[in-house]
Amino acid sequence: GPGRPIQDIARDFANYIYDNYTSKGREVDIIGHSMGGLVTRVAVLGTGEGWAGFPPEVAVDDIVTAGTPHQGLVYGCQAECTYQWRQMTSGENGTGFIDKLHESAPGAADRGLDDPWAAGIDWSLIGSNEDSLVSYSSAIDQGYFAHQKYGYDEDLNGDGTADCSDPDVDHGELISLTGDGGYCLRYWHHGPHGGPHTTSDGWSPLKAARNAVR
Repeated sequence: GPGRPIQDIARDFANYIYDNYTSKGREVDIIGHSMGGLVTRVAVLGTGEGWAGFPPEVAVDDIVTAGTPHQGLVYGCQAECTYQWRQMTSGENGTGFIDKLHESAPGAADRGLDDPWAAGIDWSLIGSNEDSLVSYSSAIDQGYFAHQKYGYDEDLNGDGTADCSDPDVDHGELISLTGDGGYCLRYWHHGPHGGPHTTSDGWSPLKAARNAVR
């Protein structure tokens, strides 16, 4: 339920991966939407850092998060909220959960996706400037590493005016829109000539996620 800590759900998910796949020599790819991306991130983080109750390892090849509040929700907890909602709130009204995803600590570096706990996994983050629940910058974890980042934004060059138009890409649409083209897309990848690159005929969110895990 909504009162259950995200890290407890992540522990169960990590054990599910271990029991059904890792222990049988199989790797998995994961696409996580919204809080599901945090559950996935913490499943790998808790395993990598050896948290109590987490399995010895999880064999994960690719992870894609879409509309995940890596830096918190747009409208975090203001008054009465579920515990999970408070965990996804940054700042003083939250629980400190979001801060811990990025904190510096002995042996944890900055808990970034390029640190040892995440080694061997290819990370792709997807966000939309039209997402009313999770901001563009939060969804792509702006300022922090990922191998690929995809951002849906009609203002392709960032000058404050629309350069193209596409279907509305709100929070739910990030896991429902399909198609090979027709989207205003800004994307980056780690390495030489990584971008950002822009296109007015980009992949749909589900196509981007599918290609990211392939």
